[in-house]
Amino acid sequence: MYYDRAGSVISEDTWKTRWADHEYRMVARTDVGDWTVAAWWAGIDDLDHGRFQVFRTALLVPPRQAGYGSPLLQEWRHPTEEAALAHHDQLVARLRSDDVPTPANTDAASHHCHC
Repeated sequence: MYYDRAGSVISEDTWKTRWADHEYRMVARTDVGDWTVAAWWAGIDDLDHGRFQVFRTALLVPPRQAGYGSPLLQEWRHPTEEAALAHHDQLVARLRSDDVPTPANTDAASHHCHC
């Protein structure tokens, strides 16, 4: 099923239109050094686990790929925009502190950010 940002069921065509709208899709995106933290509306709960989780946050690692994002290191799912934004802010704070993770070997990464 497809959902809008408010949690209402929408058609696949409506989802495609809204997904194509960068302003509608993005919740937040912050670069911290070589790292990028992103939060976005995915509009689909594709795990089919009975919980409404259509927002995502992700930690993206270098190298940048022509300005269109970075390999996806980790993705988290959230039930609300507020939860996704709060997690985004927590990740940004962690990266700005001394608790910075080491980038993974991006040669083996084949996942890319959907944001």
